[in-house]
Amino acid sequence: GVARGVTDQLRDAGFDVVQWGNARSFDQDSTVVIDRVGRPDFAEAVANEMGIHNVLTSPDSNLFVDVSVLLGRDWSELAGEGGRARNPPARAPWDPRGWLGR
Repeated sequence: GVARGVTDQLRDAGFDVVQWGNARSFDQDSTVVIDRVGRPDFAEAVANEMGIHNVLTSPDSNLFVDVSVLLGRDWSELAGEGGRARNPPARAPWDPRGWLGR
């Protein structure tokens, strides 16, 4: 259910989450956001919403996504009830929802 909580958080923030589920293994210590298209600003926006700073670039055109998020063991410390970041940062000024009054 942890991935579902993060999915809800990111969708509420306006990100298009196309898939979520369990990782192949559960040995990931740190939560990381991975840039998959050579646009680290996309990954940094996701990481900012989640309240984390661990962003990597590893382009992979076979995945058909801009960003991947791997939740680590540290996510339970970073997230509050429901798997959401406790205090996510304020929205970026480029967030179009702010322009639409949402």
